[in-house]
Amino acid sequence: MCVCSVLIVIASLCDIDTLMVAAVMLFVATFAVGLGPIPWMLMPELIPTYAIGAASSTATAVNWLFNFVIGQTFPPMKEGLGDYSFLPFAIICAVGVAFTFFLVPETKGRNPNEIAKN
Repeated sequence: MCVCSVLIVIASLCDIDTLMVAAVMLFVATFAVGLGPIPWMLMPELIPTYAIGAASSTATAVNWLFNFVIGQTFPPMKEGLGDYSFLPFAIICAVGVAFTFFLVPETKGRNPNEIAKN
């Protein structure tokens, strides 16, 4: 998604419609196999069983809140940043990758009690 966001900026700056369409389609496709479902699959592995209900409810509320915030802030951001309006999304994706790489624990072959200890 980070790369696709950068490609969207490049396509906007260079006025390359084909690249824009391809980058948007790849952005949606990578979201569909990455940031879309993976957090929902990861949550039961990282959260104790007794807290999954509350954590799922909170995560859903936060997800909807940030969808609303992005929907409300993108039009003014587009006006202010112009063709560079997808760079903040690329930066956020890059920070997310670093966060996941360094701070999200590996769960393969570990039971929930072992994961909770870390």
